[in-house]
Amino acid sequence: MNAKTIVRLTRTHRRAGKTDWTRVDALSDRQIEDAIKTDKDAAPILDKSWFKQAKLVMPERKTPERSRGLDGRHRDEDGEIRRRNGNTLVRTLREEYGNDFARGYRSDMKLENLLQRERASSLSELLRRKR
Repeated sequence: MNAKTIVRLTRTHRRAGKTDWTRVDALSDRQIEDAIKTDKDAAPILDKSWFKQAKLVMPERKTPERSRGLDGRHRDEDGEIRRRNGNTLVRTLREEYGNDFARGYRSDMKLENLLQRERASSLSELLRRKR
């Protein structure tokens, strides 16, 4: 690495910007408004006329397939808790269900393999058995 490219800054050090603040301070409000009107990238001036034509748009309500239940798990359209993917890792499930989950199994094991070895049809069934 070239020592010339290393830049060290302290909290008190500020880079000099390219803005000519003396020129900006000298502008009148009218000049600023005219500059905004001619700049296609500038945000509109929020004056009375803007608020008269503004339209309030409310966000759409979440649909059941996208919403989460009180327990934080996703639910299907009919309200049932969505099944976990078979490729979910045991380590991920331990984060949610505690370190005792699937004791004796490797953390990189997939849920589908765990269910097969435990002869369980779903994660819910496995959790009920272990209680």
